[in-house]
Order: sequence, then structure tokens, then C-alpha cells
Amino acid sequence: MRKALFWIVGVPLALMCAIFAANNLDRITVSFFPFQAEASMPVYVLFLGSMGIGLLCGALLMWLSVLTLRMRVYTRDMEIRTLKRTLDRSSVEQQMLLEKAADQTRALPSS
Repeated sequence: MRKALFWIVGVPLALMCAIFAANNLDRITVSFFPFQAEASMPVYVLFLGSMGIGLLCGALLMWLSVLTLRMRVYTRDMEIRTLKRTLDRSSVEQQMLLEKAADQTRALPSS
């Protein structure tokens, strides 16, 4: 499935980026507003750099949201394990009480 997705989405996207970069070699000057800094770069560097930064920011946000979900799953798993241990202990105690009650009823004189 991943290979198919790579060939359907990844390869055409890489081709479009390569064509875009080859057609946009003109240099532009970018100024960073509150600062006095300026940078001269080709258009494709600005565009692809912006896309890369956006991709990294999106991946970071997705990772953070998944991290909170993983923490929830971990706490639920710990709770389930604790409840299973309690249930197992209760089942053993119940079995012991049933055996004790059966022994006591056998010890009663029959009429």
C-alpha cells in the first residue's frame, strides 16, 4: 500500500517540484519585516523552503497530538492491567471460599 501511495503521490509531487525549480531560477530579495535583514535567493528556494518548514511544523503538531493519545492509551492499559490483577485475585479468593464452604458442608453430620 505504501509503495502504491509513493508512486501515485510522491513521484508526481517530486516531478512537479523539480519542474518548478527548473523554471523559477530568478532571484528575489526577501526582507524580514521587524528586522533589517534581507536575503537574496532564487524563487524555488523560497517556495520549497517554505513548503519544507510547513511540512516539519505539521509533522511536529501531528506527533504532539499522537503523543497525547499514546499517553491516554498507556494510562488506560495500566488501569486495565490493575483491574485484571484485582479480578484474578478476587476469583482466587472466591474459589478458596467456595472450597472452604464445600469442606464445611461435608463436615456436617448427615441426617
